[in-house]
Amino acid sequence: MKSHRRPGCAEHAREHGADAQEDRVDDGRRPQVAFDMDAAGDGEERDEQDDERVVLVENLDENLEAERALVDQVREDRSAHRKLTTLLLRFCSHSGRGRAG
Repeated sequence: MKSHRRPGCAEHAREHGADAQEDRVDDGRRPQVAFDMDAAGDGEERDEQDDERVVLVENLDENLEAERALVDQVREDRSAHRKLTTLLLRFCSHSGRGRAG
């Protein structure tokens, strides 16, 4: 077998071998950038989200207060209904005795 060596063959292999291909692959990578494209605006967005949370909590508190007021009103109405029912039952029982007797 005859070897086909030329001058500079080893150098040629070094330039165009596996390492050269590896360099080309590295050149094709995307440049490294911050994960969040608007990293500088994160503080601003965080402040806005905090403000939204505060408004949400305030609204929830207001709704809870309104619900509590409604529950209290229902309890008062039930209490008033019980008192009225008791009065009507007493009235009817006294009126009924007088007629039946």
